[in-house]
Amino acid sequence: MKNFLTQYYFQIGTLVIVLGIFYFVEPFVVSGRSMTPLYQDGDILLVERVSYHFRIAKDDILIFRYPRFDKEEIDLKRVIGVPLETVTIGDTEMYLGKEDYFIAGDNRQESTDSRDFGTVQKEHIIGKPFMRFHFNNNQEARN
Repeated sequence: MKNFLTQYYFQIGTLVIVLGIFYFVEPFVVSGRSMTPLYQDGDILLVERVSYHFRIAKDDILIFRYPRFDKEEIDLKRVIGVPLETVTIGDTEMYLGKEDYFIAGDNRQESTDSRDFGTVQKEHIIGKPFMRFHFNNNQEARN
């Protein structure tokens, strides 16, 4: 009976851990060159979906949803401006509201970002990447 209970608790614990990982962590595949050299096209990122609820700072990298071409897409960019700031792009100043973030790709020439589609609201943020798997030409994973 003791062995049965030990096995039962182990299985329940494993299930809780696996479900927790799937709830708090989400995979994301980088598509495009807007964040080079930091992230490359094809990199696989693990995204944690909790900490952004508490704090988002300038220079954080975010995974977010945004509407584009009549469908919703998921992308990643760097935070350039946070709520209640004024961001200046060229001759234009943009005041960020209470839930607005101004985001841009590190490779500005290859990036479609807040300069094109406006700010990203907090409700559209999925999370922050915490681990990257990069594959070279031979498809060997590097972390």
